[in-house]
Amino acid sequence: MRKVFIVVMMALWAAGSLVYYAEARGVGTSTANFFKAGRSARATGMGGAFVALADDLNSVEWNPAGLSLLTPNMFHTSFEHLFWFGDVEYEELTMGQNLGETYGAAAQILFRHMPDVDNDLEDEKPLKVFDLAGILGYGFQISNFSVGLNLKFFQSHLGTEDLYGEAADLGILVFFVERKISLGVSIQNLGPDVKSDSLPLNIRGGFGYKDLFGENKEHGLNIGLELNQPLDNKLTLGAGLEYWYRQMFGLRFGYRQQMGGNDLQTDNAAQRMNFGASVRWSDLQLDYAFVPYAALGGTHRLAITAHYGPLKDEIEK
Repeated sequence: MRKVFIVVMMALWAAGSLVYYAEARGVGTSTANFFKAGRSARATGMGGAFVALADDLNSVEWNPAGLSLLTPNMFHTSFEHLFWFGDVEYEELTMGQNLGETYGAAAQILFRHMPDVDNDLEDEKPLKVFDLAGILGYGFQISNFSVGLNLKFFQSHLGTEDLYGEAADLGILVFFVERKISLGVSIQNLGPDVKSDSLPLNIRGGFGYKDLFGENKEHGLNIGLELNQPLDNKLTLGAGLEYWYRQMFGLRFGYRQQMGGNDLQTDNAAQRMNFGASVRWSDLQLDYAFVPYAALGGTHRLAITAHYGPLKDEIEK
C-alpha cells in the first residue's frame, strides 16, 4: 500500500504541474506535434482510455510499461496507417519481443507525410513536408509493478529546413486482484526545447479492468478510464470498453470529452463517440478505428499485427 500511495502522489504532483504550465504556455505552443495524434487503432477505438490496459505493441505509444506484458516466446510486428486531415497520413511500423518472463522491448518507425506544398516565394519547386521518428521502448516487471521507458529521436522537414530532437516517455503500471485491475501513469515527450519551442509534454493517468467475465473464455470484456493533460491544451477525459467473442471478433466503443471544450468538439455527445473493431485469424489480427473531429470530419486507422512463435519450438526444430 505504501508503494501505491507513492505512485498516486507522484501522478497527482505531475498532473498538477502540467496543468499549471499548460495555463502559462497556452494552447498550441509546442513543436513535434505529430506525436500528439492518437495512432493506435485499438486504443483510439476505446476513446484513448488505454494507459492502464497497455499490454501489446500499442504500449509504445500509450505506456511503455506494457511492453513487459508481451506474450512470451513470440515475435510481434505490426503496421498501421492513419488517414488524417487535409491529405495528411501516418505510417507506423512496430516490432517487439518479450525478452523473458518479466522483460519486453520494442522498436518503432513513425512517418508522417503530406502532399508537396507549392512554393511561390523562391522558385516553382514544391516544398516537401514530413516528420520521421525512431522509437526504442523497454519495459520490466517488479512484483506487482511494471515500469517502462521510451527513447525517441525525430526529424521534422519543413521545406528547406530540418529540425532534429530527442525525447523520452516514462510509464508505470500497478496491478491488483490477480492483475485484473490496474492503474497506469505515463509521462510523455520529456526532453529539451527545439529552437525555443517546447515538446508536446503530457501526462496520462487511468484505471483498467480486464477479463470482466472472469473464466468465461467465450466472452471477454475490458474497460478503461483515462485522464490526459497536455502541456499546451486542456484536460481530456476518455472512457472505453473492448468486447471479444471467442478471441476472434472484437468490438470497441469509446467516449472523449475535453474539459472546457474546443473548436474540434461539438455539443452533440454522439459525435464524441469512437468506434473500433478487430478480426483475428491464426497469427494475424486486423484492427480498425473511427474517430470523429466535428467539422473537420472523421479520421480512420487501420492496423495489421502478426505474431510469430512460439520461438522456443522453432529453435528446437
